[in-house]
Amino acid sequence: MLVSTQWLKEWVSFYFEIEQLAHRLTMSGLEVDSASKLSQCDENVVIGQVISVKPHPKSDRLSVCRVEVGGADELQIVCGAPNVVAGGKYPVAPVGSKLKNQMIENIDFRSVPSQGMLCSGAELELDDAVDGLMELNPNAPLGISLNTYLQRDDYVLDLELTPNRADCLSIRGVAREIAILEQTSLKQRREPSIPARSDSCIPVDVKSPADCPVFCTRVIENFQSDAVTPDWMKQRLERVGLRSIHPIVDITNYVMIELGQPMHAFDTDVIDASKIIVRHSKAGESLSLLDGERLTLGDGVLMINDHKGPIALAGVMGGEASAIQRSSTNIMLEAAFFSPDAIRRSVSRFGMHTDASHRFERGVDPTGQRAAIERATELIIEIAGGVPGPVQETRFEEHIQKNGHCYVRYARVNRVLGLDISYSEVESILLAVNKSVARCDDDYGWYVISPSWRFDLGEEHDMIEEVARIYGYDKVPSRTQFESGLHRNLSEKSISTQSLGEALHSLGYHEAITYSFVDPALQEKFDSSGNASRLANPIAENLSVMRTSMWPGLVGSFLENYRRSKESIRLYEIGRVFLPDEEVNILGGLCYGNMVPTQWGAQSRQVDFFDLKGDLERLAELSDQAKCMEFKPERIEGLHPWRSAGIYLEGDRIGSAGQLHPDILDEVNSSEAIYVFEIKFEALLSKNLIKYMTISKYPSVIRDISLVIDADQRVSDIESTIRSCGGNDLESATLFDVYCEIDAGNNFKSVAYRLVYRSNYRTLTDSEVDTSIKKILDQLNQKHNANLRV
Repeated sequence: MLVSTQWLKEWVSFYFEIEQLAHRLTMSGLEVDSASKLSQCDENVVIGQVISVKPHPKSDRLSVCRVEVGGADELQIVCGAPNVVAGGKYPVAPVGSKLKNQMIENIDFRSVPSQGMLCSGAELELDDAVDGLMELNPNAPLGISLNTYLQRDDYVLDLELTPNRADCLSIRGVAREIAILEQTSLKQRREPSIPARSDSCIPVDVKSPADCPVFCTRVIENFQSDAVTPDWMKQRLERVGLRSIHPIVDITNYVMIELGQPMHAFDTDVIDASKIIVRHSKAGESLSLLDGERLTLGDGVLMINDHKGPIALAGVMGGEASAIQRSSTNIMLEAAFFSPDAIRRSVSRFGMHTDASHRFERGVDPTGQRAAIERATELIIEIAGGVPGPVQETRFEEHIQKNGHCYVRYARVNRVLGLDISYSEVESILLAVNKSVARCDDDYGWYVISPSWRFDLGEEHDMIEEVARIYGYDKVPSRTQFESGLHRNLSEKSISTQSLGEALHSLGYHEAITYSFVDPALQEKFDSSGNASRLANPIAENLSVMRTSMWPGLVGSFLENYRRSKESIRLYEIGRVFLPDEEVNILGGLCYGNMVPTQWGAQSRQVDFFDLKGDLERLAELSDQAKCMEFKPERIEGLHPWRSAGIYLEGDRIGSAGQLHPDILDEVNSSEAIYVFEIKFEALLSKNLIKYMTISKYPSVIRDISLVIDADQRVSDIESTIRSCGGNDLESATLFDVYCEIDAGNNFKSVAYRLVYRSNYRTLTDSEVDTSIKKILDQLNQKHNANLRV
């Protein structure tokens, strides 16, 4: 929401600097994203009127103009703009002015002297138009500074409003908020009430009162079709992000920004003026909108219709056929209160967001429609004339949300906020915010009725929040309170989430926080079952299903970093996945790029599966479960068929890991491998108790064995057999070499293990170790067809 401070000052008086205003609004919950000062031209640039235009004697493209600027003397200015005409008013930069750091001087254009310059908006750095002079209103006063006339001494605030503060989607709403913060009142303004000068009206039939509880119209006839929007209105609309289109359209937009009530104008000469009908659409109906798009409506869309059919998509956009044209002289103004749910359904169905729908979705004041009609009528008669008919208002009070009301207890205010605000100060804040505040002596509190424009105020806690907001969040003291029973002590058998996070950070991972809803196309790559829950009203089409895996969100975060040329990316996230029958907490991770930063002391290489496996084993070491963790080759959807594995802990499958499938790598335009993992989070939180053992004082015996095994034999199975047959004196069995090219067919591979024997009670003999080695080799041959390599 863009807001002009000059426009605000018509509604409320404030005297602090723009930075202070932005701070006060932000601290009250109306976040000011930026406060921009309007660009200004040189103060010497004034408003001038061209008296005459003659062709240049030596140029076909130039004209010689006599220009009056309010004084006794006239200026002769040579101009090349195609739109200069006698009688037109334009900005004039006389000699001595400065435009774009260039001084205007007396110059001869092919022997014809020029005493200044007629200016375009681009030359004045006020707009981007470069196709001619900046045309001013015929009523613009001669000789005054252009900055003064256009009121360029102004700031524009960009407000980021939360959905509950629809009341501040207007100048009046923001001014009302400033008045509350400054403990003052809005300026007294005359509420227009334009009497009818004709009996012209169009009957209205509201067939969907639940979705349209208020519908207000007025017919205005015989306004001037050649009227133009005044410059002051054009400038104000421009500052809040709207462009001038037509005087009537500009006026409805102006009232929407000023009062927060969207309006629409229909050309009564092209619609069937016998009756206006507000109803839901029927199957087979269609409507061409103002932007040229043609909608097939279907059932249940709230529409404004005449007897011929739909003429507007209610609360969103008008129809092309009934739009105001340059030749229009008769119109019907419409201001309504539409149900926010009805407008949200239309917006969601057609994917259309407009300034009007933005306000209706959040809720407009259901008492403000007549006032908007009267204000628009006042401006139309002032700018274009016309004969107004009576205001027609159709209301269904039973379908209008009643003002919120509740009891507010003084003692509870301070107890909830942890403050000590005086009774009188709480009461003054409640009086400033609400429509009615009555003391309740028996309860030492108040009975409060909220205003019609604050849909979010209805319960006692809402009022307490308002007290905190207006009192000032920055006045709340910073202190930490500790209470017994708030902190849970972890047992020796538990690992904290913080410890897991610290371990991952030490391995170079950064935490990612992604949406629980993901792109269905990307989700399909990892889960083609189609069981993902689809959102009924997603915020975007690419965020429309609940995730069944952490990988789609992590891949999205990877892309954000990859596009910024990151050489190494390691991410993890702890979150919930939504399976058809349950929700599971998952630790997911992703790694990509260089194993170590580029440097002179180490050769650069890309991360591989074994780096990822090592990271997971490091996590398992926190709970002393690394020896129980196994990685078994499996085909996993979304991963490379030969570079993926299931993760098992003491025989239970707890997750999976591997390289992303090449098809997914192609889609994300990655030339290097990306590795991912997922583990059930709770599986890492259980810790084995440490068992202490004495250190043997006897020497070890070391034997190396090299085995020839099948190429597809898992070395973890070999190691398991070695440990089970090695006896109590086998201290460790470590794989230290793998050689795959031992024959031309590559059907076998060689693996080498170092076995370390040590006893806690005596020195082992060679014969004892040889006996154990023979037993191991026999079992390896029987179970795995493994033979000693010679």
